[in-house]
Amino acid sequence: MDAFEVVIKDEVFKIARTKPDNNHFNVFNHTTFHIISKNDFGVWQSLRHCFGKEILPIQEIGDEIERYYTPFSGGAANFG
Repeated sequence: MDAFEVVIKDEVFKIARTKPDNNHFNVFNHTTFHIISKNDFGVWQSLRHCFGKEILPIQEIGDEIERYYTPFSGGAANFG
């Protein structure tokens, strides 16, 4: 699975799609793991907090996902 890294607020996060055909993303580093997605209103949200810190810079991470996967067509209608 294609993954990339971003640095946000001095933390490195690795981001990867959960499946090639959907818009759910695994976001993790050595202290946390979340599954996030973009809803129909254009807001990134945590679908599942697996472990670690509960607070995550989700919108900033979502912005990086959209930059990486240009053009990005997010939203619940595209989930597999």
